[in-house]
Amino acid sequence: MKPLPRVEYWRDKRRREKGIFAAACASLEDARASLPLAPDLLLYHPAFPVRSAQGETGMLSALESAGNANQDAARGMPDLLPLCAPCPVAMGVCATDPFLLRGPSFQAWRAKGLEGAANFPTVGLVDGFFRADLEAAGLGLTREIECLRHAREEGFFTVALACRPEDAAAFCEAGCDVIILHLGLTAEALPRPLAAARKDALPAFLAAMKAKPAFNPLLLLHADHLTGSNDESAWKATGAGDGLDGLFAAGGVTRVKSIRALIPA
Repeated sequence: MKPLPRVEYWRDKRRREKGIFAAACASLEDARASLPLAPDLLLYHPAFPVRSAQGETGMLSALESAGNANQDAARGMPDLLPLCAPCPVAMGVCATDPFLLRGPSFQAWRAKGLEGAANFPTVGLVDGFFRADLEAAGLGLTREIECLRHAREEGFFTVALACRPEDAAAFCEAGCDVIILHLGLTAEALPRPLAAARKDALPAFLAAMKAKPAFNPLLLLHADHLTGSNDESAWKATGAGDGLDGLFAAGGVTRVKSIRALIPA
């Protein structure tokens, strides 16, 4: 499948060794605050946390029962898309919703002007016996992969959040255009710092990507792993040589601004 213009632009930035910056937004207010920072991509879903201070659940809050996730996200599209233009927007799609009718939903979202789809909320953050039960019930990551594959066939660019190396490889094989690497949670349910994670987790993710050479996704690091000066130094030392193309920032406007400073516009 021929890459979409947005994806071609991002790949051109990669060829020019320019970092790609993506930001999460949960509301019109978030989008207004992020747009002056010139993001290459906005990832929208109302369940994205508005802040990620110590002791809060961050991305895990998206797994709380709060209504119809896809309906809530789609409701914000008519106001959000004109505000963000020409910045591309990917909407978080809760692919594990057993009542999601992909075909009619994709067509309706495309008609509103939506360009991209992402697997958020994602069960990728879930591990252990509960994750195994979700997979056995057909409500696991396989459903998210199928949803993004279908979205790509419908003309969307696709953004995948991958929390395990094998998940990243599966999204790569599905032809996802952008893969955001979440390198795992600590025992305290906070993201593992990059200064530690790049010693073991990051190489495992990148090795999984290289095992699928026929596909060429852009790889963004989830900036939750940049928790201090040591992690910022680790990011700068990682660079394009390790296969990463940019950063994805979530956690509110203040956090997005601080991460933006690590990726020159």
